[in-house]
Amino acid sequence: MAGLVPGLQLLMSMNTAPEPTLRLIIAYKLVRAGAALLAGLTFLGLVVTHLDVPLRAAALRLEDQTANAVAAAGSGMLLWAVEPSHILGVGSLLTLDGLVTFIEGWALLRGWRWGVWLVVVASSLLIPVEIGALIDEVTVFRVVVLVINAFIVGWLLRQRWLAFVNQA
Repeated sequence: MAGLVPGLQLLMSMNTAPEPTLRLIIAYKLVRAGAALLAGLTFLGLVVTHLDVPLRAAALRLEDQTANAVAAAGSGMLLWAVEPSHILGVGSLLTLDGLVTFIEGWALLRGWRWGVWLVVVASSLLIPVEIGALIDEVTVFRVVVLVINAFIVGWLLRQRWLAFVNQA
């Protein structure tokens, strides 16, 4: 797995290893970046290769044959995602998210001072959006994402504060 995610092998072999919590945050950022980039580039690849047309037809057949609410919801989300007007936007946003998240993880991994602030700002900007999504509909996934982002922001700010106090 370490070979699949850039920097993860470096993270595991560092002589001056960061704190376990920071290592976990870095690993989360790099794995999430890889997943977002893979998904985004897949969506963009569907548009370029015109494979979105048969995928849309398969999703329509799946929707007609669903037997339970979970499958119906899944096929509905798939249909929404592969709409011609959505597929390019979804792919672009996922790719952009993956790139930004990779830069965050890599900056933390390399120990660049601005990396902490990049993660704090980027994650803080998402918290109001996540709260709005929770107000719209409460799901376990949305709660977990909000808790993870709030934890990362809080922990990194606390570490910066402690470093500042110890220098004074």
